[in-house]
Amino acid sequence: MAGVDPARILFAERVDPAEYMARLALADLFLDTFPYNAGDHRQPGRDSGMGLPLVTQSGESFASGMAARIVAAIGARLRNW
Repeated sequence: MAGVDPARILFAERVDPAEYMARLALADLFLDTFPYNAGDHRQPGRDSGMGLPLVTQSGESFASGMAARIVAAIGARLRNW
């Protein structure tokens, strides 16, 4: 609906940490999951901060607001939709 080629949307399987970090360098966008936004032990939201835009939705629970708090903590721009 937004004009994004579906072939560009990839859902990746779990891999070891080194491969995971290498894949982040190839991405155009980090689409965070809801309601456990960047809330697992590996902190994918923080890891994606290497110049990769992060899209997240903040909820009322601690886990669902984690990525938004990470973005705010580094002084990045937050945008409410």
